[in-house]
This record gives sequence, structure tokens and C-alpha cells, in this order.
Amino acid sequence: MVTSTYRVNFFFQAVENLGAERIGHGYHVVDDEGIYASCLRRNIHFEACPRSSLQTGSVPQGIGQKHPIRRFAEDNANFSINRDGPAICMTTLKEEMDIARGWGLTEAHLTRAVGYLGAI
Repeated sequence: MVTSTYRVNFFFQAVENLGAERIGHGYHVVDDEGIYASCLRRNIHFEACPRSSLQTGSVPQGIGQKHPIRRFAEDNANFSINRDGPAICMTTLKEEMDIARGWGLTEAHLTRAVGYLGAI
């Protein structure tokens, strides 16, 4: 089993040692406030896929408004809402946005998230 500590250390290694500028599905970075704060300061981009985060078990079902994507939005993190593997997840970007809205993301959050897509 991959522990939360392992996941967070992976982010630290990717950013510190490999110079990563974006992290796909980086939900567990919020498990370590220091590493998360460092990512915010460095403007690390988080690629977020609401449906697959639940389908893959990266984030537990029923987490709702405590989903890390909401935290990214509230902290003004550099993140985008994406669809992941459309042939497998069978979703559209609109449906991904609707899921995020259900977690409390506002239109301003979503507009900013879509704006980041053009910057990466």
C-alpha cells in the first residue's frame, strides 16, 4: 500500500530534485503543510481530474467539500480542472466542472482554473 507519507515525499523529490513544475493528481500534497506551502510559493501547477480522483481511489468517495481540489481553489493554487482518460472515465470537461461545483468551487475558481490551462 502506498502511504500518504510516501506520496508527499514523492512530490518533494519531484519538485526539489527533478525541478518539476507541474504535478498530475497531486491531491496528497495537502497532507504536508510545509511541502504544500513550498509548492504554492513556487507556483507548482496541479493538474486535477475530479472524476478519476474518485474512480481511482486517490481521494475517498464522499469527501465532497473537503476534496483537495477545493483547497487548491481556496488557497489560490496554480491548478486546472481536466478530464482524465476520456475513453475510460467517460466524462467531459463540463461534467468535471460540474463535479467541482458540487464541491463548492465557484465560477471564479473555475474560470481561474481554466485560465491556467492556457498558461501550461
